Amino acid sequence: MFLFFWMAAAPAAAAAGAGGLLLLREPPHVVNGTYDRRWVAERILAPPVVDANGWEAVLVALVDKGSCAYDPITLRHAQRFRPKRFMRTAVAFKEDWEEWPIPKCGLALYDKSGARTANLPSLDASASARARVTDFVHSTARAEKYTFQNRLDTPLTVSWFDVTREEGISGEPWREVAIVPARSSTTISSVVSHVFGVSTTSNGEFVAKFVCRGDGDVAVVDRDALNTATSTCENPSDHNAADMYETEVAKLETRDQIVRFAAREQVYDIAMEKRLALSDVQTNLVPNVTDDGFRLVQMPAKTYSKVLGWYRENHDRLKVPESDGGPLYNQRAVPTWHTPLPPRLKDQVFDELKLTMEAWAPATAPLHGTSAYGVRTYENGSYLHLHVDTASTHVVSGIINVDQQSRVPWPVQIFDHQGNLHQVEMHPGNMLLYESAKLLHGRVVPFDGKFYANIFVHYAPETWPVSI
Repeated sequence: MFLFFWMAAAPAAAAAGAGGLLLLREPPHVVNGTYDRRWVAERILAPPVVDANGWEAVLVALVDKGSCAYDPITLRHAQRFRPKRFMRTAVAFKEDWEEWPIPKCGLALYDKSGARTANLPSLDASASARARVTDFVHSTARAEKYTFQNRLDTPLTVSWFDVTREEGISGEPWREVAIVPARSSTTISSVVSHVFGVSTTSNGEFVAKFVCRGDGDVAVVDRDALNTATSTCENPSDHNAADMYETEVAKLETRDQIVRFAAREQVYDIAMEKRLALSDVQTNLVPNVTDDGFRLVQMPAKTYSKVLGWYRENHDRLKVPESDGGPLYNQRAVPTWHTPLPPRLKDQVFDELKLTMEAWAPATAPLHGTSAYGVRTYENGSYLHLHVDTASTHVVSGIINVDQQSRVPWPVQIFDHQGNLHQVEMHPGNMLLYESAKLLHGRVVPFDGKFYANIFVHYAPETWPVSI
């Protein structure tokens, strides 16, 4: 039997497991040591007033209580596709408004151009309702006219930073989309939140970056734009990355390098905001499969001895740098290393720990293995944001600490089913069992040490209908 539990934030002090490390600055998803539910849309009693000169958009759930099911997850899910910095959310009930814009139940998007509405049969948290909301948000996020105005005496090339994934950048991300003649303008179609770089056509050097804010937006390239600092954003989603931003920029020698770096960081920050929305949706839709949510145990001694011996003997020879992991990690600044396990040892670990998982989470049995990663080695300065893993495949998981040389503890931060934050310190040979698709977890404090090596294993029930 799967247990559904709505994570609630109660006013309590930060909960600490082993380690007890205090967070100097609370990361996203955390308020006073508990799960942050401020994403839930507030009730409004009248249509929102939107600044005609600004780029604010407000997505409103229009709920007729007598005929419409509503769940706040539907609106938070919409912010996976149009982030909250570009679209805040609200909920309205028909009984509160003097004039109701639709027959019964649906959505309204208010922005500077007015209001767009959609009738929907339901606003519950079902996959079909979430899909309908997503379709509507996609339609409202389209910018049919996004104009680049060139006030310089040289032609400019406009390139889109083509990163729509949340799993990092691979290859050359720039895609040329337009040429803007000197002292002229060019209009393209785009999508709210897309990031663009502008380069001089003659030598291809980037001089400025812009973010599309909505239909009718204008990006002006003039001397002021060239002299403007290329910051990522005023309110970053990733404060750790923002802290390192100025340090990294100081290492760059040319404006071309700075603009490329700033555009990449802007994309990551927007992707991070989308990922935060996914995490809030998933933690509330994935069912519980254990009572405790996570448990620290000891790995079987013989198997651990084999893994540790093999790692120490082969890591330096076999390690390869990992690809960019997206906004959740800081691998683009601090590399992590993958050391693949030999097949026989990998199978032994995978099969043996499957029995441990089924004993801990009997409601999930029989399990099948979905991923058995080799050894990931973190270096000084690494961190990992609070997140949830893939809902369909990473239902119950394990982190095995193979080896470490750390100056201070580097605990796992993880929420329990009641929404309290714990910090779990691990030692070599420890294994953390946890519901990785359900519970937010990470290591949000940068690692202070030489190395920290883990193995990750993931399992799912033979029958598991959940997919977000």
